[in-house]
Amino acid sequence: MRGEFVPESDAAACWSGEDEGMEPRPFSFFPPRRSRLAGIAAFAGAALLLSGCSVQEVTHTVNGEDVSDAERPLAADEIDACTALSDETLEALGLAELEPVELTAADAPGCDWSGINDYTTPSLVIWVTEPATPSEDDEIVTIDGVDVNVWSIAGNSGRYVAYFDDVTLSVNYLGAELDIDAHDALELAMSDVLEHYGRS
Repeated sequence: MRGEFVPESDAAACWSGEDEGMEPRPFSFFPPRRSRLAGIAAFAGAALLLSGCSVQEVTHTVNGEDVSDAERPLAADEIDACTALSDETLEALGLAELEPVELTAADAPGCDWSGINDYTTPSLVIWVTEPATPSEDDEIVTIDGVDVNVWSIAGNSGRYVAYFDDVTLSVNYLGAELDIDAHDALELAMSDVLEHYGRS
């Protein structure tokens, strides 16, 4: 057994000198009366060191890459979607005066910024859902180094979707009467969402 203490009586003999005719004797770093106790103490210390060295860092695969627990993003359900957008983004998208509403449906949790009238007031919805398979027909844009699918675009409204191994992040925006390009609006929002969920 590795690290097993061998009593002094069983220890291998070694030569204490080079002259011929000298008898071998048991070798020990400790005085004879204390060698057994000291040896046990040394063994215990070595066992502690070995146990400490044997601890291995646990890694997980996230989007095809191995990451440690420290690098692993928080689970989606541990993050408040209603705090995903920065004040600057809310202002740029015409949402600053709207009160976000948490979406609690089991199949489509997230957050909703909706005005009184979608035709006159911009609105935005973030959905945080289970992993899904993206369509191969979608246009792909890159935001902060992450490939994002263009699910739909029409005028100043549309939806971007980011697919990951453990979660799907969707941003749906209706620009209403706000003069803003849909791609610009969705890129602003998705950039905040990716950062908020630790994906960029």
